[in-house]
Amino acid sequence: MLTFTATDSDGAIAGYLITETSTKPSATAAGWSATKPAQYLTSSVGTVMLYAWVKDDKAAVSNSVSHPVVIPTPPINADTSMASTPPTSPRRSMAIR
Repeated sequence: MLTFTATDSDGAIAGYLITETSTKPSATAAGWSATKPAQYLTSSVGTVMLYAWVKDDKAAVSNSVSHPVVIPTPPINADTSMASTPPTSPRRSMAIR
């Protein structure tokens, strides 16, 4: 579980965004949320670097705060390892507070 807090010295926090890339998003990029996210669905398993961003009510985007997280590989059971159709991508959700 990750925890982050954001404040703005001259305005109100207007949006939150978690990404897996260090490229600063624009204030109009897809994915911004008016509330702090409760979870994030990673694109892969293993060590994933997450970047937390906030924007204020003037559309200024913060620098990121980053943290690596380890997403474990799910166990393979006999039912999925013997299936003719491969299992879906092993993505994992993690809680954020």
